[in-house]
Amino acid sequence: MLRLWLLAHHRFWARILARVVVANACRPSLIAPTCDGDLHMSNSSATPASRSGLRERKKLQVREKLQRTALALFLQQGFEDTSVDQIVAMVDVSASTFFRYFPTKEDLVLSAGADAMLVAAIAARPATESPLQSLRHGLAAAFGPSSGSDHSAALERARLILRTPSLRARLWEGQASTAAELAEIFARRAGRAPDDLAVIVVATTCATAISTAFLTWIANNGERSLPQLIASVVDVLESDLSLSPQ
Repeated sequence: MLRLWLLAHHRFWARILARVVVANACRPSLIAPTCDGDLHMSNSSATPASRSGLRERKKLQVREKLQRTALALFLQQGFEDTSVDQIVAMVDVSASTFFRYFPTKEDLVLSAGADAMLVAAIAARPATESPLQSLRHGLAAAFGPSSGSDHSAALERARLILRTPSLRARLWEGQASTAAELAEIFARRAGRAPDDLAVIVVATTCATAISTAFLTWIANNGERSLPQLIASVVDVLESDLSLSPQ
């Protein structure tokens, strides 16, 4: 569930991916060269840095086009009924090129890098903040107006994930992994071990808080913004949790 909002907000994460793609060049499962010949620059006087920059932009363009095309097909005819062959035919690339960018069809919807971006947003907060403060402020910054988010596309992608068994399974796997990464962050700040019971409880609670906000956002058809919902969930966690009668 941690991936629902992030992966749907394509333009925000695409800008971040453009900055880190060179660092990930050694990870062909995420970003890999295409087999298309149009990646070569015709200007022989271009510097190595400019040639590298053009290649990376072209890779990112191919990746984005694959994702856009695939999502349109998934929404039109269903995830299970859409084949990789159909996707590559519409984008006019080979199947081998597709699998250099996305190891599986599920990865088109659930990108392996998105959870890392989420964890980075929280890790970037001051170490003096409490975990809940970092959760509130870090995610508000990531999901705020400056992200250039398309709420309609976000909801469509989220609904697709929830109604597709294979995508839901990957979603929950990602949540467990992200909770473990949050535990590492909170443990370092507190000078504790990542397997400390209190650290595990706090990290798992933060992961569950995000999931709850996402599910509420989807159920309410996006009427309340995700930052508002996350703030409301954190407000509850910062209370005494006694659930006294209203």
